[in-house]
Amino acid sequence: MVLRHADYTARNWLWDGARLTVIDLEMARPGPGEAAAFLRTVRAFDALVMVVWCHTHGDPAGEQRFRQALNLLL
Repeated sequence: MVLRHADYTARNWLWDGARLTVIDLEMARPGPGEAAAFLRTVRAFDALVMVVWCHTHGDPAGEQRFRQALNLLL
């Protein structure tokens, strides 16, 4: 999958001397012909975030539901 940043300029780079990190992804879009893969990745990331949130906040039913969703997406 190719993710097009759409605002890839030096102001969105963090360099620590060893590693480059790209920030400010609100304008990011999938590359040509990759919308379905992009959306699947976003959904999987969202499910993962919710698994962690539910676990942290003591919601085992929600955690299980989002783990199932994540398993379907992977």
